[in-house]
Amino acid sequence: MEGTKYYTCGIIEDEALAYSLLEKYILRMGLIEIKWSTPSVADVLADTHEKVDIVFLDLINSPLSIYTKIDHEINQYGNIIITTAHNEKYVNTLGIDYLQLLNKPFSYKIFEETINEVMIQLQSVSKIA
Repeated sequence: MEGTKYYTCGIIEDEALAYSLLEKYILRMGLIEIKWSTPSVADVLADTHEKVDIVFLDLINSPLSIYTKIDHEINQYGNIIITTAHNEKYVNTLGIDYLQLLNKPFSYKIFEETINEVMIQLQSVSKIA
């Protein structure tokens, strides 16, 4: 597609089924390339990962202290889309700067709508910069 902007992403997801579904949706949409994936935030903090446009972050049952590191350290890798079964009220108490929230389980339609919104946000930011 001429004129179409493509994006890159990283995935932090510990559940194989959830990762598989997310990967399937990303590939189906065809506008995002998966650059890296890991099962935990600690793995991202321990190793160097390529900067990407979007980081899909599953809120794994980790100690709350890890989430303060997310906002300062994970955001350097890309803009965060949180994928979680937790409600938005809880997510907002963590203090993570994120673009969108995908509540599990989510359908392809919801995923596509969310990604389209994120792409609009990212395009408007790149026009300002």
